[in-house]
Amino acid sequence: PDAGIAQAPSTSLPNTATLSYLDAGGNTVVDPARLVSSDTLTLRQPVMSPIAKLGNGASNTATTPLNVNVAAGTVHFQLRSCNTSGLAPAYSVKFTDVLASQLNESSITSPVVVVGGTTLTAGTGYVYTPPAGRGGSMIFVLNTPVDPGQCVTVDYTIGFHTDFGPNQTWNNSAALNEYWSLPAAS
Repeated sequence: PDAGIAQAPSTSLPNTATLSYLDAGGNTVVDPARLVSSDTLTLRQPVMSPIAKLGNGASNTATTPLNVNVAAGTVHFQLRSCNTSGLAPAYSVKFTDVLASQLNESSITSPVVVVGGTTLTAGTGYVYTPPAGRGGSMIFVLNTPVDPGQCVTVDYTIGFHTDFGPNQTWNNSAALNEYWSLPAAS
């Protein structure tokens, strides 16, 4: 959620402070010339691009599906999102990749997660939760911020189950669930 602040690279936020007090007669005193001050804060925020998911290097849609030999083939998937227009780091970036039930969750290669050209280490740079079973979800939460101008990619390869009929089309979707403009509390 945006917590009431529009998702933009920067937003101006007016801030006014007023001091009032009770005089000896019990009357409230506010002197605008001396006891009121205001300023405008410029808030800088990350703005992550919508997630892109490629299969074997191509964007696959209902009109341009990926054709594979499920008995012997694999698919290399890449998830990608960038903080290209943001003016602040994106923290705790979370991706969820919902696997189609035809994909074999036990064949997933070790995911490779890269932020700004640096390969991250599982457990320290990011937390990976593998799918709990067939048709499950892969979840990635970054412990490393995505700075302005940087991209994050998640690459993995996966094979197929072979217990389903031919000529099927299925959906393997991914989402950029959330990211924050401040680091997570320790």
